[in-house]
Amino acid sequence: MTTTTPSNLSDSINSTIERYATLIRRLRSGGYNTILMVTDHGFFRWQPAEDENDPEKPEGDILWKSRRAIAGQNLQHSSAIKLRVTNGNLDCYVPRSINAFKTYGGLGFFHGGATLQELIIPVLKANWDKKAKKIEVVLKPITQITSLSQRIEVAPAAVNTNLFGNLDATLTTRQVQVNVVDLTTGKRLFKSKTAVTIEPGGELQIPQLEKVEGAEARVGTELELRLIDADDEEVLDRRTVTLKVDLDEWF
Repeated sequence: MTTTTPSNLSDSINSTIERYATLIRRLRSGGYNTILMVTDHGFFRWQPAEDENDPEKPEGDILWKSRRAIAGQNLQHSSAIKLRVTNGNLDCYVPRSINAFKTYGGLGFFHGGATLQELIIPVLKANWDKKAKKIEVVLKPITQITSLSQRIEVAPAAVNTNLFGNLDATLTTRQVQVNVVDLTTGKRLFKSKTAVTIEPGGELQIPQLEKVEGAEARVGTELELRLIDADDEEVLDRRTVTLKVDLDEWF
């Protein structure tokens, strides 16, 4: 049995958010300058008390019905919430809380009645200038890899500002990663543990490398350090470095 802890839940949420953020960045890179995101929701575990279940339907001219909402004209009900149908002359009655007008045997999970998630749809809008472009990123000088957990310095490239000192408004952030490749074999030996975000006009970032499983090389091997875009793997900058620590299967 797997136990969910606050830490595990937080990691899962952060991972999911980053997945969506990556998708948005890829769409932006593909030329989409306006992106809309909406969300559905999950289900409630419904175990109402006896006095919370009001199965009686509204009275009146019912034109459409479900267990969670009934629409029509001249409707009346003792406890349901009355809502106006947008751009129409119909009324819609919704049970209060997570109640239902009608239940089925054994029903335990469902959307709910007049809950916040039923009445409000979250909408996220991301909009960029049609000429938006990602910030350029560069590697800071480095000549040797001396550790299995080497730290690499990356920074936003210098950008021009206007007379008021403001940055180019069309520049956007960029997620980057670092790979280290053996120039002789073409195999990747190191990779950055996580991607880092570079902001226009932002501060230098220091991603940490980790050895790729099974990677082997000897001291003195010539390597290439590659700075890549985390979304599309475009190589942004590269430097030749020398390995100063042994890599073998025992590490």
